[in-house]
Amino acid sequence: MNKMNYYAIFTDQSGKDGSPVFFEARMFEEPITGYAFSKENSIYYEWMKPGFNDYELLPEYYLYSKCVDLEFDYYKFANHYIISEDFLAVISKYNVAYTKGRVQVFSAEDNSQLVLRKNYFFVKFDYINDLIDYTKSIYEVSLSDKGEPIVHNGVRYIRKYEKIELIDENICSEIFLIKDSILGFNLFCTGQFKIDAENMKVYALMFVALPDYLDFVKYSGFLGKETYERLKKRDIPDIM
Repeated sequence: MNKMNYYAIFTDQSGKDGSPVFFEARMFEEPITGYAFSKENSIYYEWMKPGFNDYELLPEYYLYSKCVDLEFDYYKFANHYIISEDFLAVISKYNVAYTKGRVQVFSAEDNSQLVLRKNYFFVKFDYINDLIDYTKSIYEVSLSDKGEPIVHNGVRYIRKYEKIELIDENICSEIFLIKDSILGFNLFCTGQFKIDAENMKVYALMFVALPDYLDFVKYSGFLGKETYERLKKRDIPDIM
């Protein structure tokens, strides 16, 4: 049987209009007064905590951004994603488990509400267990101080991967989030979803084939081809 083609989804942060290279923004559960980036507005919410925490999203969130020109369709933010209604329209044809809260966007400069072309949502996808084929993947486990493999909340913590293989029969949707300490930072999808998203012209997204994922992350490929090639070249030892 032919293996399925899988892709990790990244935001193109190479300098596209409306897609920040570095998304300087803070998000709150209630509207704020004063400067969003001040010490007085340093609030730590549960959805900011690392790990695989269980909580419900609110109906609405308030994002204060230093970048007032926003047009991306997908951006990793805290433990979840800020996603446009255009991207959700692509997802709607599939059986994908997620919850969402509407995001109101404001300028961090003067707290005025921004009028943007797209509507945005804070989206929390369900993690899927048992997607990694550990018999075919090559990896190094994280060890405790006692030298024992770390397993927490049913997650086997991996220090690093050298090769990643997924279990086809356990993947039941065209788009999915892997419950893994390394791979859980990006949504993954099938080749069919990639085609659908590109046909609907989702903006500022990059689809990286699973075999290329590790190199892409290591050399910051989401910052553009030039940055990727420069960082990778710098990492190659001089054999002359």
